[in-house]
Amino acid sequence: MKIKDFGVEQWMNEYETKAKYNLGETCVSSLSIRELCELVGVDVNDFAKQLVDRRLTYGAIEGAVELKEAITRLYQNLTPDEIVTEHGAIGANNLVLNALVEPGDEVIAVTPTYQQLQSIPEAIGATVKLLPLKRENGYLPDAEQLRGLVSDKTKLIVLNNPDNPTGALMSQAGLQTIVDISLAGIRLGWLATHDQAVMKACLSYRDYETISCGQLDEMVGTLALKNQAVLLERNRGIVRENLKVLEEWVHQQPHITWLKPKAGTTALLYYDFDLPSTIFCDRLMKEYETLLVPGSCFDIENSLRIGYAFETTHLRDGMNQLGKFLAKLEQEAR
Repeated sequence: MKIKDFGVEQWMNEYETKAKYNLGETCVSSLSIRELCELVGVDVNDFAKQLVDRRLTYGAIEGAVELKEAITRLYQNLTPDEIVTEHGAIGANNLVLNALVEPGDEVIAVTPTYQQLQSIPEAIGATVKLLPLKRENGYLPDAEQLRGLVSDKTKLIVLNNPDNPTGALMSQAGLQTIVDISLAGIRLGWLATHDQAVMKACLSYRDYETISCGQLDEMVGTLALKNQAVLLERNRGIVRENLKVLEEWVHQQPHITWLKPKAGTTALLYYDFDLPSTIFCDRLMKEYETLLVPGSCFDIENSLRIGYAFETTHLRDGMNQLGKFLAKLEQEAR
């Protein structure tokens, strides 16, 4: 199976360990295990003893029961048997697409989105129909346009909500409209589904590509999810504060426009210089040690993906460097 180069990941692989100011990161400011224990009120020595005493066997093949029970609390009506853990959202995406999509199928995927969701079904041999998310529509799917794309061969409708890179968030009513069109039952991240036929197909494929997740990962994940309220409060606080900082900065920049994200940890910034986004980001990195992801990775030129969920001081410092680069481009354009 041949597959396209994964643009955004290859860009990050090239630069993220070299950048002094990484504004391409999408994860909320990371915690150490010590910090996590202190945040949720667990004795770090007791938890460390559990870690070092744990035998490194395969563990629970379909996911640790305690972990899956903690995951169900994120949902309204799911049982642990309707969840299977994977190696991150990228693993769950890969599992679902490879287990369900066959050559000759049709898959509808929004664009822009995380490239994996388009390139894997295309590499399998499916026809991928793209549903463009337009800026003037708040980067939300157009239901009537979607209806026109659906056919008897449609196997999956793939959404990314909140969208990466735009940060657009579909409402409950908007999601229900999609469900009414497609009857989709898959929620991606870990895999969660009421459809036991889908679960059986995914578990069968999973035996070939995952078997089980690492026990130490599951221990830490269980600790986090059992204390999800305090962790979410901390993470949402960081994201909300940084979004205010980013919004303030954008309003001060004459060459930058955006559509303020509704959710998630990323946004698209548009610039008005006659410069391809790859060259823009490459120069920004080399001249100011600052990493952004070029919009070309999402097939949107003259734009940049920025993450805003890490430490606020790091965000401010990185945007200061970006501002200097924009001023330099303005001088060059005169």
